[in-house]
Amino acid sequence: MTLLPRLRNLRGVTFDWSDRYATAEASPDRRQIGVIAQEVEAEFPELVSTTVDGYRGVDYGRLSAVLLQAVREQQREIEALKAEMARLRDAGR
Repeated sequence: MTLLPRLRNLRGVTFDWSDRYATAEASPDRRQIGVIAQEVEAEFPELVSTTVDGYRGVDYGRLSAVLLQAVREQQREIEALKAEMARLRDAGR
């Protein structure tokens, strides 16, 4: 499973909670950083829950595992590109 194409569809955003969405866990007076739950749900539905009121929430703890695996995928791509560059450099000598 390649995660990178799926992660490209997600955006990191900053936002301020409106009074309507403020909860005991949210700090409505502070700027927040997060992702859009609907975007996450489209790619990783298992990471999004919906309350009885219809509000969506992202399980950021489990999202970190997805991000960790994506970093590993990127590192494999970087290593493959480095090897290809070295091969081309050596072939040109």
